[in-house]
Amino acid sequence: IGPDVRDAYRLPAQRLERLQSAWTKEGRPTRGPGKAHGAAFWPLVQAGWHRARKPEERPIVMGVTTLQHPEHGRFVRLVVADWLRAGEFPRGGRDDAAGAMELAYRLERFNELTGWNWTSSAGNTAVDALRGSVSATARHRPRWVPENSYRWPKWGAADAWTRTPTDEERTLPRVLGWDQVKAYLPAYGQAIVTGDELRHEIGGEFDPGQAGLWLITVPEWPHPLLPSPVPEIAAGGRVWVGTAVVKMFHDLGLEPAIQESWTGKATSFEGFRTFYSTTWNALKTLEAADTDAKGCPLDPDEAAVWNGLKALYRTCHGKLREPGQSLAARPDWGIAVRDAAWTGVLRKVYKAGGVLPMAKNQGPTPTPRFPLHVDTDEVVYADDGTGRLPSGLVVGRGLGQFRQKTDIPMTEWLKEKGQ
Repeated sequence: IGPDVRDAYRLPAQRLERLQSAWTKEGRPTRGPGKAHGAAFWPLVQAGWHRARKPEERPIVMGVTTLQHPEHGRFVRLVVADWLRAGEFPRGGRDDAAGAMELAYRLERFNELTGWNWTSSAGNTAVDALRGSVSATARHRPRWVPENSYRWPKWGAADAWTRTPTDEERTLPRVLGWDQVKAYLPAYGQAIVTGDELRHEIGGEFDPGQAGLWLITVPEWPHPLLPSPVPEIAAGGRVWVGTAVVKMFHDLGLEPAIQESWTGKATSFEGFRTFYSTTWNALKTLEAADTDAKGCPLDPDEAAVWNGLKALYRTCHGKLREPGQSLAARPDWGIAVRDAAWTGVLRKVYKAGGVLPMAKNQGPTPTPRFPLHVDTDEVVYADDGTGRLPSGLVVGRGLGQFRQKTDIPMTEWLKEKGQ
């Protein structure tokens, strides 16, 4: 709803943190910021609308509010257009001048592409969509809010690494960086998860058939020019990691000692792959039109939907780890997605560095290259001026491929890093 309709419902021009205080309950006077604005959505309440699935309960007014009519049971979702901040879907960036009708179109376009309804934020929308996808296909209902999750350890591993160039690398003219395309998106289809409560065990051996959290003693790392799966922890240190990280060590021929674990039987939820494939197919549809170098559509409405879709997979794994939310409070799932994304880029870096075979029936690359920086989204290498890609890296717009992001002189890189 735009300013004209918003005024009719006696809503303020700006979203207030506790606008629900605009209601007068059981004869108590209106207090706080609501006092100056009267009763929010008063015409709708007179018509019988109430909070969704809560008959006769007045709605809490938010940026996105879902209401229900008691007689016919239908729902209506209202978005107060001029309460949306810049970049908050369905609004675009700071220069976006779209009105209520354009914003409504973007919400409908999002639903058309995915079958999902946008809720109050990207994180909430993503978790709601993931839960719906899992519920529709899971043979056994997972524990959405495990009873013992408050006892689970806090995950502590990092996902970024930088090293000092060697003397030989310092003589090279350039530093090139490549950005991995939508690095987190395929991780939802690769994450190793369990739907069960996690069981605590002291000691034991690593079992790749179990998903969850493992307290490991970090083994000696024999590749100083490559990042360890836990790059910030020295050999002999302890850190909690997900199953994918322990498996990465084993694939490299290293066996970290298991001190403790919180795990359950690993399963493969079709719903995770549905979330990933639905988002990817929607992005591909939008990218089929004219786009900029990053793949963002030039049409402002399509661009807003494209950015909204990207926000889904970028925020979902963090929302799963967020304390207090009750839709799908599975921090172990969020960690599993993060670790799948991190070990995914590490696997490419290890192949380019010659410590993993290039393919199942091939040996390691004969021309290893070693990165200066690695994080989940980006890899950076010293370059001899030819622009040659490290073995196994592919430039393109497909998942798992890379686009060039950085091209600077080595002297500038050294200055930026204080090296």
